[in-house]
Amino acid sequence: MHKALLLCFALWVLGLSSFCSAVPPETTKVLNNFVTELARLKNVSSGQTVNFTNPREGWIHIAVKSSNAVTASFSMPEKMRREAIVFQYNEAAATSEAMKYLPAGDYRLDLALPSGAAAETLLIRAIPEIFYNGYCRESPLHECNNAARDWAFLEKYVNPNINTFVVRRSYRDGRPANKPSDKVFNEWLRRGKHWVDEAPIDRHPKDVEQTYHYYLSTLAMDDPGYSGYLVDEFVPRKGTMEKYRINIEALQRVANRPKFAGKKIYPYVVTPNAKYDDYKMVGKFAVDNRSMLAWEWYCKEEPPAKTSWDCFHLDLQADYMKQWNLFHPGAEDSLLFTFAGWNVPDCCGDVNPQLNYKVLLDWQVNLIANHPMYRKARGVNFWSSSYMDEELIRWMCRLFRHYCIEGNKGLLSTDPYVLPHLVNADCEQGTEGWDLRMAEPGTIRAGTLKDFGKIEGRYEVDNGDHFLVARRSRQRPNTIAQTIKNLTPGRLYTFRMYSADYGDLSTGDSEQQMHAVSISLPGVRILPGRELHSSYVSRGSKKIKPFDSQKSDGCWLNYYWILFRAKSETATLRVSDWVDPQRPGGEIGQELTFNFFQVEPYFAPEEMDDRRYAR
Repeated sequence: MHKALLLCFALWVLGLSSFCSAVPPETTKVLNNFVTELARLKNVSSGQTVNFTNPREGWIHIAVKSSNAVTASFSMPEKMRREAIVFQYNEAAATSEAMKYLPAGDYRLDLALPSGAAAETLLIRAIPEIFYNGYCRESPLHECNNAARDWAFLEKYVNPNINTFVVRRSYRDGRPANKPSDKVFNEWLRRGKHWVDEAPIDRHPKDVEQTYHYYLSTLAMDDPGYSGYLVDEFVPRKGTMEKYRINIEALQRVANRPKFAGKKIYPYVVTPNAKYDDYKMVGKFAVDNRSMLAWEWYCKEEPPAKTSWDCFHLDLQADYMKQWNLFHPGAEDSLLFTFAGWNVPDCCGDVNPQLNYKVLLDWQVNLIANHPMYRKARGVNFWSSSYMDEELIRWMCRLFRHYCIEGNKGLLSTDPYVLPHLVNADCEQGTEGWDLRMAEPGTIRAGTLKDFGKIEGRYEVDNGDHFLVARRSRQRPNTIAQTIKNLTPGRLYTFRMYSADYGDLSTGDSEQQMHAVSISLPGVRILPGRELHSSYVSRGSKKIKPFDSQKSDGCWLNYYWILFRAKSETATLRVSDWVDPQRPGGEIGQELTFNFFQVEPYFAPEEMDDRRYAR
């Protein structure tokens, strides 16, 4: 017995001695509000041991640049157990990378390379929780993000830049769950990353007992593969507080279960409203259970301000940050910043065709990464991939890499916020700037309708109510045209537009149809297979007359998207209400609305961004 104890003590001393004699990293350096560099080493040899300190419970990111296969393990000096680190090669960064969720404390990392080999660099950084919401999420316009539901797409553009996948195991709003296969699920866990389930709160709770069992049956509460759960959502409204009290008490019972130890529950919240005591319970619950409040910080496109940060009304944001701790002490330090990732119908945050939505998102994450009021930022999330096309998904993940892993302070985008390519793109000045070729006198006119932008599916807007109306003639097509300016030869751009049946807007009787419309872009190269013309029903229109009757499914509209490469600095946009110059293809006399004419730079994958195709 005494010999065994002496042997354990000797091994512990030997391990501690090895830890103390390991190569120390360079000085810990705060890169931005999200990222702290814990170690930076060059010419690291195989078998070299590196000490680092994780300053708080959370994620670390390890990146090794080497032409050889990399393996490593880590341990804490006061613990005998050593754990392997699973690396994945990131082709874009040309590094082998890994992420681990670790308690605060001192660690040692042992790097292993082939005999005689050395790594060019070794980086260890403390990073935030980075959520991808959500895994293979179904979209109302599935044509927009088909690729994003493919594992190969996720592996290339998403997975290297996140550490937590949000998955919806249960059915919601009539849409099917999107469960990963066992193979995918276990592979993600093998890499040390997390799965988080998401479900709505009990919207009609009777008592705590019933709601407690609702959560046990809805979420994967006892599944050891899930590290936590997003609960959607807590919004302070009169008459909802008793409902929230029941939900929080039920969730606390769930959190107290022995099988739940080590897991987290993330409540979605909107504002730090401290007016209602039962709503303040949400903040107390998150802080007491060492979780985070998923703050829905959904910013709207607004006209340009003096600087990028001015768009976000900094006085208001500073007040919010003060209010969080009034909401509950510690809430300010427990925020999972949740962005609006929406650029496709029928819930679209890209509401102004004259503004670049990707630039706005860049500004928003840049603000949190740099402003002192967000110095304790713990996590980022977006809602949701259901309303993002493949481009915006790649852009959001690139923003996460730029700010939350690389720790950059500067903006990622060099594009302007105000798009310089078209004028009067939303027809707010009637026909100004548009070349109208009418089939007959009066067959094209400007129109307006209150709340039409909301009918189209633009999120909480006051704009979008203006459009052009074309009445189809049997003689010849009506054509709407404008010169596209300020293009960069060789660069990729997208064109987007909406159309609606004008007759539906007065009767409320709308049926699904593909509008007989043609779009031509002389002077550019349209990429084969990269054109989209789709119909969709706007669920938001169900709240707006005349589509608010019980019999109506809402307003059906058409959405258009084209990817093209510029050949010169200018090109021409032509939109016609005939399917081609020889035939109408649709009902004579039908009136169609057109608006949201947008030309915007495309965030191209590296394999597509080849300027050699300029001419």
